[in-house]
Amino acid sequence: MTNIARAGVAGKFSSKSIRAISAGVLLVVSFGFFVSCDDDGVQSTGSSLSPESSWRSAREVRAYGEMLCDESDLASGEISGVLYKTAVNRSEKDVPRVLVVGGIHGNEQLSVYVTLKLMQLAAEDETFGRDVEITFIPVMNEGGLDDNRRFTGNGVDLNRNFPFKWQQSASSGEEPLCESESAALAKEAENYYSLIITFHTGAFCISTLWDYAGTIASEGVPAVYSYETFLEQYCPAYALIESSASRYAQLVAKSGGENFTAIEGFDWYSVYGSICDWYYYNYGSLGYTIELDNRQGDLSISRDELAEVWDFHKEAILSLIDSCGGGITGEASGSVKAGTKIIASRKSRARSESKDPELFTPFTFARESGYYHIMVPAGEYSLTFIDPDDGSISGGDAIAK
Repeated sequence: MTNIARAGVAGKFSSKSIRAISAGVLLVVSFGFFVSCDDDGVQSTGSSLSPESSWRSAREVRAYGEMLCDESDLASGEISGVLYKTAVNRSEKDVPRVLVVGGIHGNEQLSVYVTLKLMQLAAEDETFGRDVEITFIPVMNEGGLDDNRRFTGNGVDLNRNFPFKWQQSASSGEEPLCESESAALAKEAENYYSLIITFHTGAFCISTLWDYAGTIASEGVPAVYSYETFLEQYCPAYALIESSASRYAQLVAKSGGENFTAIEGFDWYSVYGSICDWYYYNYGSLGYTIELDNRQGDLSISRDELAEVWDFHKEAILSLIDSCGGGITGEASGSVKAGTKIIASRKSRARSESKDPELFTPFTFARESGYYHIMVPAGEYSLTFIDPDDGSISGGDAIAK
């Protein structure tokens, strides 16, 4: 996010083979010694990698992540040869998937640090990842991180380069997904994540859907009723989105993060072509933009200051991940193909004229195994299954926990 203050928002090694995430991909890395500097400018070697020493450099982020995987049951790999990722999945069955992304803007280094701390927690705590599968992309904009700049080398803001509501501008790219980084993330999205968490800095808040102002039909001017009322009536996931964000803000405040706010994207400022909006629109996955801290481009942050940021957000992040324990979970019958779209509609849902109700209806897709997970509040729902090949429709009922 940009450094814009709004009302209610404060200031706004070894040489072992590395396991790969994706079948058929094996990443083999050999480490020699390389020199880096810690916060006091003292030289250190690759053998002392840590989140506190690796948050400024894409090379050291990768080296640290690979070291974690070498020493634990985490797995590492690359997405289309562009983005580095680490994942944890300690369940023997299908579970909801969570995607955590840092370093979307290269001058928001604290987003990288917090992602690395989550990776470290996953490596050290064997209970972490038993109920969810978590994929970490610690740096989406590696060139930007190395050069301490917001944009890619092509001058593109990756959080403006996704197809939903994309608008051409000086920083949005020539067309949606024109950057290799955004195209790689779009490919990764095909794994059907239930939740996406994106870290930023420049403010102190958690922002929810939607980043643009208004519905598709109204183009920014809800014609009949307030936008909040529209969401409450036509988005069965609205209560979960709102409560999860509010809970996040409460936990940050409890940890000492004063003035942290939960805010709806359209009440902040308009963003067109954002990752979270696109992800929800295309995959039904809930997305949250977490502004961790006001600072951008500051490479002099001390270890104590880093620890403070992590302490503010740790429990709140874990709570957000735990929200994947709810919703509708099932395994479709053998007649349901992989990629079948599954739409959930609350049985007690309000009915009145709507501009675009399907846009706000939670959905997901069946995996190869038939497993599916839709994040909605507790209640009774009707499910609609839409065949990906011929568009045929079938139905059923479900109860969300």
